[in-house]
This record gives sequence, structure tokens and C-alpha cells, in this order.
Amino acid sequence: MSDQAPSAIIVSDGGLPAVVAAAIEAERAISGAGGAPPALMPWPTDPVLAPGQFTAAGSQARFYRLALLEAPRLCASDLAASPGLVETLALLGALEVARAVGAPRVVWPIQYHTDDQTIADRLDDIAAAADRALLVSRLSLLDFREEIRVETPLVDLTDRQVADLVVDLDAPAYLSWWWRRHPDPGAEAQAGAERRAWLVALREAGWVQGEPSVTVAAQDAPTPTPA
Repeated sequence: MSDQAPSAIIVSDGGLPAVVAAAIEAERAISGAGGAPPALMPWPTDPVLAPGQFTAAGSQARFYRLALLEAPRLCASDLAASPGLVETLALLGALEVARAVGAPRVVWPIQYHTDDQTIADRLDDIAAAADRALLVSRLSLLDFREEIRVETPLVDLTDRQVADLVVDLDAPAYLSWWWRRHPDPGAEAQAGAERRAWLVALREAGWVQGEPSVTVAAQDAPTPTPA
């Protein structure tokens, strides 16, 4: 890993869009277009999914040789709040991590399950995510006197477009949190829905890396490093 400040902090829930974001940012660093490698900040989206998502984020960081940085406590996965508020707090936490390590950008790989027929139904969600990213970026000026950009590079992509990027980048889809089966029934129900949706898109994109394992997901999550 580089001793330079990370080029970006990737807010990772361990999902396939996070894999793609890590692949894009790692390739930018290797090509010289993006400076130093990025770092990952794990961000579980559900307490039930947290063990698998932490494990997946750690695996993605190891695969791309990226630092795994601890999120501030305000991003606790058990926070009982509306999804929008949790997203805002997570982005604010990522700004604090970026400030602490000197990263100029936060990459938020949010993406909504859509195809060419259904993406119009999610335009309000896409616009809200873009607005949230912009407003949080501007908030960084209040405390840091320098804007840290929050980017949403995948927000308006369909599942098939994300899958095309997986194929083009040869990204490790098998490191997604939903790839392996989960011992908790609630977690497996959500993982199964993600698995089915993404496998359809990946197959349509010509992806040939194999099928998900039936092995139970490991529950020993790696320990992130404090920023």
C-alpha cells in the first residue's frame, strides 16, 4: 500500500457496485490517472447483514490491496433511523475519514436495481442520491475549509450496465456480500434476492466466472484501521 494520502474513500457495503467502484479506482491509481490508491470504509446497510458485509468489504480491500478504514461511530450499523438519514450520516462519516487521511474525494457507489424499462421509476431516488451527495460535499466547507467531493459514479446505471463494467474490468463478483449463503434466515432472504438479480444481469453481460458457492458466509469480519 502507498504511503500517500488515498485518492478517495470508497463507502463500501460489500456489494457488487462497491466491487466495481474499487476496481475503477484501483485501475485509475495503477494507470497514474488517479494518484495514490483509494481506501475502503465499510458501511453495513442492515444489522442483520453487517457480518457478511464487513467480511466482503475486507475481502475486496485485500484483493485490491487497499487500506480498510474504520467508520466513525455515527455510522453504526444498528442506528435506528430512516434510510435517508443513515445514508447522510454515513457520508458525513466518510467526509471525516477523508479529512483525517487527506483524501480529496468520497466515492459513494449507490445504485438502484433497474433495467431499461424500470429506470424511469427510480428517477426520483437517483436525483435524491445525487442531491444528497452534492449537499454533503458542500457541508465539508463549513468545517474543513476545503470541499471534499462526494461522487456517485454508478447511481444512474442499470444492473446490466454495472454487469458490463464487471466484465470489462474483470472485477471479482464473487467477493460481493451476497455471493455465499448466510446462516441467518433474514440475511439469506436478502442475499438471495440480490443474488438472483445480479446473476441475471451478469449472465446477460457474458460473465463466465462461475456460480455462487453454497458455503456458509464467514462471520469473522476483518478489523478496520482507525483513520
